[in-house]
Amino acid sequence: YWRDWSSDECSSDLRCHRSMIADALAARGVPVWHIMSAAKANPHQITSFAREDGLRVTYPPPEDKGKIS
Repeated sequence: YWRDWSSDECSSDLRCHRSMIADALAARGVPVWHIMSAAKANPHQITSFAREDGLRVTYPPPEDKGKIS
């Protein structure tokens, strides 16, 4: 049964590893649920800024990176 279930926890806001792992699994058709409480779980939605190309998921660089102020 250990192959059927997994859990990951993260406290980062953006680009956290939990979301990246969930995106990669979802892109491969694996159901992912975010456990919110003992009574509630939400299905994963691919991160809004993620780009899917088949089984590959990529993320554009943050918009403020690389800009010269």
